[in-house]
Amino acid sequence: MVTCAPTSPSPRRTTTRGTSRVLGVLDEITVETGATRNQVVLAWLLRQGIRPIVGVSSLAQLDEAVDAVDVPLGDGQLARLAAAR
Repeated sequence: MVTCAPTSPSPRRTTTRGTSRVLGVLDEITVETGATRNQVVLAWLLRQGIRPIVGVSSLAQLDEAVDAVDVPLGDGQLARLAAAR
């Protein structure tokens, strides 16, 4: 699973203006939906017809990933994510 949490350990984290823009929109949508970053990313992929392979190391991570199916992303939110990329 793609981990987007700001507290995730990352030995080499490179932030570009584009990355900051995408993460900003992602954070806005997490507030709007009440979902986690991971759930929004998974929901966004699902709305595009992509069925991601998800790897987890705990039941909590599995529950989080499965719950992404119920994240309601509207067309406007999808457009904002696309524009931010």
